[in-house]
Amino acid sequence: MKKLKIASGILIILLAFNSNAQNIEPQEIQNKKDLMNATITHTLAYRDNGIERPYKVTVRKKRKSEAMLGESTTNMVKQDKTINTESVAVLLTITNAFNSSDDRVISMRYDKSINDTFIIESKPNGFLILVDEKTMMYTMGKGISFPTPSDKNYFQANEFDIIK
Repeated sequence: MKKLKIASGILIILLAFNSNAQNIEPQEIQNKKDLMNATITHTLAYRDNGIERPYKVTVRKKRKSEAMLGESTTNMVKQDKTINTESVAVLLTITNAFNSSDDRVISMRYDKSINDTFIIESKPNGFLILVDEKTMMYTMGKGISFPTPSDKNYFQANEFDIIK
């Protein structure tokens, strides 16, 4: 009787684990979308009439990539992937505690390559955004500019005032 109780207990546990396992349909595997969200805050400074004025740039980045899986490896553990270009949306919030007229929001989009880097570099009058040797410059009080005209086609950028 004791052996029967132990065997039936083990059987119930195994059935519970089996019924709770994930069941992924082949269609769900074929159209896999990955999202990545990140928020980074930079504290920078610019010069205005010889006075250094600090400000903060908050970068909110959202990246979506679609990975298409190969037909021949559909139900296998190690599957072949073909990764399409990723669409990246970046929201830059510029806040200045000393001068609220400098507060801005910049929304930008670009297509990410596999090994690109997103760098914000401080300049005396604003900051530079470098992505894959493409450059966008933001000058405090003036706005967005592109040192190279071809970079304007790479970034889709819009600038907005923050209304308080």
